[in-house]
Amino acid sequence: MEPPMIEFENVIYQYSNGTVALDHLTLKIPNSKKVALIGHNGAGKSTLLGHINGIFRPKSGKVTVNQKELKYSPRELNRLRRKVGIVFQDPEQQLFLSNVWEDIAYGLKNLNLPDKMIQEKVQFIMEYLHITHLVQRPIHYLSLGEKKLVALAGVLVMEPEILLLDEPTAYLEPKAIERLIQFLEEKSSSKLILLSTHDLELAYQWADHLIVLKNGKKLKEGTPLEIFSDATILRDSGLKPPIFWEIYQGLLKQKRIDSSIKPPTSSTELLSLLHNICK
Repeated sequence: MEPPMIEFENVIYQYSNGTVALDHLTLKIPNSKKVALIGHNGAGKSTLLGHINGIFRPKSGKVTVNQKELKYSPRELNRLRRKVGIVFQDPEQQLFLSNVWEDIAYGLKNLNLPDKMIQEKVQFIMEYLHITHLVQRPIHYLSLGEKKLVALAGVLVMEPEILLLDEPTAYLEPKAIERLIQFLEEKSSSKLILLSTHDLELAYQWADHLIVLKNGKKLKEGTPLEIFSDATILRDSGLKPPIFWEIYQGLLKQKRIDSSIKPPTSSTELLSLLHNICK
């Protein structure tokens, strides 16, 4: 059995105001998984991501990444963050240079790479995310959605082995969300992607493994089918099932389909299912 890429062992984290953000959290996250953390505000999603990147240090317990327990010296944290990239929910927390190109290139320059290589890598990632038109734009002139894409570019250009995304669809327009989902699908074959989200439609469509958090504790983990089939977990976590899932369940109750039919995870699959029913 493949060892977990990320492991939390009885982790407790408490903020300075006394709030317990992670409460004896134990979980294992395997490699080659598309993983989504779901739960309401205060569930512990962002704090969990921050522990994987070494932003937060547990009060007790331990965090392991790639079978190595995290150490918190500046040298060890620098090594960790070359492998584990994080994009914050609020992009303004990680954009600090004057223009877009400089901000995206910043991490590469710190690696002392040749200028030509830096130019090529920055150009490639900007083209990939469709933000080349922003190349010389001052950061403070950007919309929040544009800032989010620039922050994402600055992390992706470093080619991390593990990518952490905190509420990745926040501030993005629909077209940008579509490109993001396409990107997540493409990159998930070569790296572990772990995201936190309120967007259960995204979690349902994209992830193959969900972790449900509440008050810093894990309520349940499993496939989207296992999670959204569990009425007790949905009630206890206060989560509303995705619309595709609700339509599927409605068709089952009306006996228009049987349980051998796979639940649709996209509008295309749903339309195909409805078309077959109406034949």
